[in-house]
Amino acid sequence: MGTPSNLPRLLVIVGPTAVGKSAIAVEVARQVGGEVVTADSMQIYRGMDIGTAKPTAAERQGVSHHCIDIANPRASFTVADYVAHAARALANITGRGRVPILVGGTGLYTQGVLEPWAFARTPPDADIRARYDGLAAREGKSAVHARLAEIDPESAAAIHPHNLKRVVRALEVYDLTGRPLSHWKRLDAERSPRYDALVFGLTLPRPLLYERIEQRVNDQIRRGILDEVRGLLNAGCEEGSQAMRGLGYRQLSP
Repeated sequence: MGTPSNLPRLLVIVGPTAVGKSAIAVEVARQVGGEVVTADSMQIYRGMDIGTAKPTAAERQGVSHHCIDIANPRASFTVADYVAHAARALANITGRGRVPILVGGTGLYTQGVLEPWAFARTPPDADIRARYDGLAAREGKSAVHARLAEIDPESAAAIHPHNLKRVVRALEVYDLTGRPLSHWKRLDAERSPRYDALVFGLTLPRPLLYERIEQRVNDQIRRGILDEVRGLLNAGCEEGSQAMRGLGYRQLSP
């Protein structure tokens, strides 16, 4: 198992929406010769700029940003897909003698980079659970278990078909991450860190944070988020799709 002294170094900046992560990351990058790797599950999508508060070219101030605009909003994009993209970007930045700065955003994305075993403990998703509960109600528990057997035979063999809660949980992990639960359990046993990470958590007093969020929403409306949502729907993004479930997009979809 590696020790912090021989693992790649990584700066990480995390915090809630509108706390100022992007601006601070740019300033840090300019000071230390760094590049930003974005860990945001909505900024990965092309054409989703206003509603995701994607930093503009001016806001980036010449600092290279990675893992932005890497996915089609009409396509599925898993946490595992993100981790693969981020790992390549981080290795490339380090290889060029630059300082990688991971900025999130989306906690599951950050965890995926820092803690490969964390996926076995992914947070619940009410929509996914409702979908499989509905399948069980229509076709029986065996149909849900059969679905698990298709994508994760190892977990299916270990979970009784009548234990719907555990079956749905295994399917939920797969749908969220793109990898079967059995895969993450094997990583869980290894518990090998990937980076020597220095993590900074940003915060603000709640009233000020709410004020900044309100200002951001007003700015997004002024910049044309309604037109952005209409354009995505007209381009074939379905209501309820992964991309359109993002904050702001699902509320503005008709």
